[in-house]
Amino acid sequence: MMETKDWVTFAMAVLALGVSGYTYFRTYNLTDRQVRFANRTEFHKLLVDLNKECIRDPSLHGFYDKYQPQTDRRDDPELAAKLKSFGQMQLNMFEMVYLFYHVDGVLQADELDYWNTWESFFKHTIERSSVMRGLLEREDLFEYYSPKFVEYVQGQLRTVPLKPGAGK
Repeated sequence: MMETKDWVTFAMAVLALGVSGYTYFRTYNLTDRQVRFANRTEFHKLLVDLNKECIRDPSLHGFYDKYQPQTDRRDDPELAAKLKSFGQMQLNMFEMVYLFYHVDGVLQADELDYWNTWESFFKHTIERSSVMRGLLEREDLFEYYSPKFVEYVQGQLRTVPLKPGAGK
């Protein structure tokens, strides 16, 4: 039979285990939130970097059809290469964002607005950039991007039409 001191010792051990478990879960959740917040902040920094590139080289605005007639791109191979590279930068960014929000299959409720904003930006880009659309319609896209992202892109291509001369 256990004595009182044994019961007290046992109760303290159980209490310590409970406090440790509680502390673990609180720390885990806080760390997860901090990491996710840091990633969201980094994604916005990527957008700023894209904007800086457009300021540095205004011809990159031609990525969107309304700023650059399609014929000008074909006549200037250097510009066409710049715009394609700029599109690949954006596509890589979109893939990182997509995988961040969808890799585990669970989009946290407080992140839904963030994802909706990114998805709107992605759709806007598909609608208004024949350069991006050309990158997305490549048959070898699956060789360079994750299968989940390629599946998402293919779905967007089926539902989001290219707006010829959008914004003109």
